[in-house]
Amino acid sequence: MIMKILVISNMYPSTKDPVYGTFVKEFMDSIVKKNRSGKTELIAIKGRSKNVIGKVYKYFIFYFRSLFVLLFFRYDLIYVHTITYPIIPIKFVSIFKKLPLVFNTHGADLLGGGKASYLRKLSKPILNQAISIVSPSNYFKKEIIKFLPDYPAGKIFVSPSGGVNTTLFSPLNNRKDREMFVLGFVSRIDKGKGWDLFLNAVNNMRQRYGNIRGIIAGRGGETKEMLELISQLDLSNIVDYIGPIPHDKLPSIFSQMDCFIFPSTRKEESLGLVGLEAMACGIPVIASDSHGPTDYIEDRKNGLFFSTGDISSLIDRIDCYYNLTDSEKNIISGNARKSSLKYDTDYIMDKLYDYLRTL
Repeated sequence: MIMKILVISNMYPSTKDPVYGTFVKEFMDSIVKKNRSGKTELIAIKGRSKNVIGKVYKYFIFYFRSLFVLLFFRYDLIYVHTITYPIIPIKFVSIFKKLPLVFNTHGADLLGGGKASYLRKLSKPILNQAISIVSPSNYFKKEIIKFLPDYPAGKIFVSPSGGVNTTLFSPLNNRKDREMFVLGFVSRIDKGKGWDLFLNAVNNMRQRYGNIRGIIAGRGGETKEMLELISQLDLSNIVDYIGPIPHDKLPSIFSQMDCFIFPSTRKEESLGLVGLEAMACGIPVIASDSHGPTDYIEDRKNGLFFSTGDISSLIDRIDCYYNLTDSEKNIISGNARKSSLKYDTDYIMDKLYDYLRTL
């Protein structure tokens, strides 16, 4: 079957901002490959803007292009990443013509606060008309059902955010200092992401054992506060903050860790793809016992859970893993890698593409 697909997203990497919306690029690259007998087009905002004027300009172009293409061209499927900011031109065009819409929710677009709240309300009637909604996890499918109680649950398809490139994300043996026990955190440095829990856990473990180090990668609105806490806890020589890292460089960062900490308290954490990427590198994940990671972590088999937001529980789980024998750690590491293979990009995208063809 030859398909003509339009992908719309307000997030996409650029040369200057290679970490912005990488999951959309991974999706796009895969769909183009699988739909090679058809045609796949993209309308996207590439990279973040450094000022308000730049942002307004990018959105003006984004909305104008979306309006024009949606009004005057026909597609078999219109695949929309996130349900909020792209909704304005979609809602307008829907007045004049029926659009074959598939929405891929990502978490904050459905449950987050701030400016997107009004757009979320605006999107509800359009979402109820969509031919399908794609959810990143079974956990988040339940949240979609709560938000859209009248939408048929059978039309919500679970597909974990394009999966993981398990060839790129694979175990690397490049650790130089095996005497140190390294805890890792890769995330946006924002409220609710748990960077403060991570730092307090590193501090506690350092006081217990001494041979503890931490690695933090990412950026966000609370970077300044994070650096201040590092200073207050006297962790400047213990924690390496390396800033945002291009997606293809992450495997070398994961390979420096003994375990990866996923301490988010956000309800909108729909999957936690970064946790799967760490597992693909053979790095066990210690994660909050709610939200997206509950789809792929099996407690004490390929990782560990701690009570969401509870620093004592987090420290206890890290301490538990720290005191395992090397043999026990190797088993969990191996299981983490095996579990990640179920989320391999080719496998996941084959299933998603086959599903889209049925639509």
